[in-house]
Amino acid sequence: MRGRFRVRMLIRAPRQAPLQAAITDWLARAPKYPPNLRLSVDIDPQSFF
Repeated sequence: MRGRFRVRMLIRAPRQAPLQAAITDWLARAPKYPPNLRLSVDIDPQSFF
């Protein structure tokens, strides 16, 4: 992944917490990112490491 960066964030919450809505709202409020930035959100990754 030469020349690329990856950031991982683990969010822990109770099972019934409305995380998808919270993440969607958080991304909508985030500063606008450059058009060449690729952003993906994996709600339930198979492996975090």
